[in-house]
Amino acid sequence: ASQSELVEQLDLAQDITRGMKASHDAYLQAAALRKDLAERQKALKGAAGDELKPTKDAAASLDKKIEALEKGTRTAPGFGPVNRDLTRLIFSVESADMRPAEAVRSAVQQSCDALDKDLASWRRLSEQDLASFNAMLTAAKLSPLPAVEIGTSKGCGK
Repeated sequence: ASQSELVEQLDLAQDITRGMKASHDAYLQAAALRKDLAERQKALKGAAGDELKPTKDAAASLDKKIEALEKGTRTAPGFGPVNRDLTRLIFSVESADMRPAEAVRSAVQQSCDALDKDLASWRRLSEQDLASFNAMLTAAKLSPLPAVEIGTSKGCGK
């Protein structure tokens, strides 16, 4: 393999590694937030009265949004499936000393694009949905969910 082919291989492997880290970190954050949310949902279930129904509904909706970001769908994979796919792809990239095949490059790009979309949705959820839900929790005299610290880096980018 030529030097330029090896550089391409290294660059792609580094992109994949960044994506693996970003998807893993986001998955762990989402799992922690869902755990905290489940605790608030238990507290809400114990509360009597219909005045908390909007808060209970908002909690269920937020849980579904977080789960969608964790798991995703076949056409829009979440953090977990993106991480799994990138893990498989890095094996393909590093198993030979040659320029990565176009099919592998394309698959990496698809996973990185999906990760970028997931991270953008995660930021929106954190900034909008979580803030509004925390206001509902505060009004119900329950402790708010902890803020989610989301980095500014793109998934597989630098």
